[in-house]
Formats: sequence, C-alpha cells, structure tokens
Amino acid sequence: MGLALLELGCLETLRDGDAENTERLLLEALETLRKGHFLGEQAVSSDIAFAFVCIAEYYDAKGDRGTAADYFKKVDAMLGRIQKRNHSIRARMYLFLADYLLRRGGFSMAEELYQKALNETRNAYGSSAQNSLVGDIQQSLGLLRRRRNDYVGALSLFEEALMIDDAVHGTADARGAAIAMWNIARVRQDQGNLDGAKEMLSEALRIFKGVYGEESTSREVLQVEKQLTLLKNLPPLVRAAWVGDVPSVANQLKEGAEIEVTAADGSTALSKAAAVGQLDVVELLLEKGANAETATATQRTPLHYAAQ
Repeated sequence: MGLALLELGCLETLRDGDAENTERLLLEALETLRKGHFLGEQAVSSDIAFAFVCIAEYYDAKGDRGTAADYFKKVDAMLGRIQKRNHSIRARMYLFLADYLLRRGGFSMAEELYQKALNETRNAYGSSAQNSLVGDIQQSLGLLRRRRNDYVGALSLFEEALMIDDAVHGTADARGAAIAMWNIARVRQDQGNLDGAKEMLSEALRIFKGVYGEESTSREVLQVEKQLTLLKNLPPLVRAAWVGDVPSVANQLKEGAEIEVTAADGSTALSKAAAVGQLDVVELLLEKGANAETATATQRTPLHYAAQ
C-alpha cells in the first residue's frame, strides 16, 4: 500500500502539479511504510530510503531546498545502515544523491557518489556487468563530464551507455537509447560537429515519436524538435563560426554579412564560437567589431562562455 501511494504521489507531481495533494500522498506513503516495520521511525529499509528520495525530489522541485536537503541527509544516513548485501539498492540511492548534487553544482561530491554507485553495481552484478543501472550511471557521469567541458570523456560515456542500452533492451525499451543519442548530439554540438549532432537528433526524435506518438507534446519530443530546427536554420555566419571555419567567416564578413545576425536561440556567431572554444574565430570576430555583450535567449553573453 505504501509503495502504491508513493508512486501515485510521484505521478500527481508529474501530471497535475497538485502540490498539496502530492505532499499529502508522499508523507502518507512514508508513514504507511514505517508502520510496516516494528521499529517505526527507527526502521531501516530500501523502501523507506526510496520514499525519502521521492519526498526530497518533491521539495526540491517545489523550491524548498532546505527541506529537500534534510531528506537527502536522511537518505545518506540510511544508506550506511542498509544491509551491505543490498548492493543494487545502495547503488540506486547513491545515484539519486549524486544526481541531486550535480544539479546543485557539487561536481566533486557528485562524482564521488557516482563512483560509489558504480562500485555497488559491480558488487551486485559483477565487474563487467552491463545493465540498465550501469547505463544510468554512465549517462549521469557523462552529464557531469560535459558540465566540466570534458567533451571527449562525456562522449565516451554516452556512447558506452548507448551500447549498454542496446545490449540490454534492444528495441524493447528504446527511450533509454534515444536519451543517450540526445546527449551524444549535445556533446557533438559542443565540439562543433553540427552534422553529427543533426544525425543523432534525427534518430532520437524518430525513437521518441515511436514511444510517445507522432503528435506527442512530450518534453523530449518538443526539445529535440526545437534543437533540430535551430541546426537546420542556422544563419551561414553563425554556422561557420560554430564549426570553426575561419576562411568562411572571413569571406562572409568581407561580402557584407551582418556580424550580429542571430540564430533562433538568440546566439550570434561570436557567442557560438566562444561557447565551443573556436578561439581563432573569436579573435577574428572581435577584430571586426562583434559585440561581446550580446546575450542569447538564456541571457548568456560571449563573455560568459569565455569564462567557463
């Protein structure tokens, strides 16, 4: 009963945004789980640890970071008390905690917890295990590497996650593969490999639509479509700057191209070049008078990218 209520609470959060009802369901689920253990509030179980995670995620999404942090501390404390043989449960809890820290910018602690999650998984399934949990950890580590601008490391992890998903699920559960492809596309964009990014985005979109339906308005479908549209409709100068084609940038400027022309996301040639480290293009554009203070749709300027 407790887990059923817990799942219902999570669904309410995702579907309806009914905050009051969601909070009640989550806390009721926790109480039900505790009553199932003779130690009550002192009980230790993977179900209760998972309930703490769901409640923490709820408060985090609500913006109550203090309460969220308190519940994540409860998870961390319980991890040390869950029986050592429950490696898969401990791995999943470490993964939840690491994802939370990654969103909060705690990169070093997140990486440490991802490694703990990976170690627990190997203890559970063997050192060469390939399963969905390993794939999830690889995806998360890839996101961390990308946040640190380690694009080579991130790409390797995402590609490995894609291979694991294919080995484990094949075409039976394609959503995981599509997410890996989406992440690969992001890294390729970071590297200025726009054709490679479009290829991955197109395949990811095909899979997402197969999962959700052709007319779906799911977050994945909408965001991948948006990114594909951006890449397909880039102003020539922005594209040349993004891929680091100095001769093309110089020639377009010579022929009168507008140096501050913007893409659909508000980015300019200078902001795209700065974002992916095309320093020769950045130098050329600055010499030609490009504005280093022009902000994108996310309010980031070329100076922001250069400071990364």
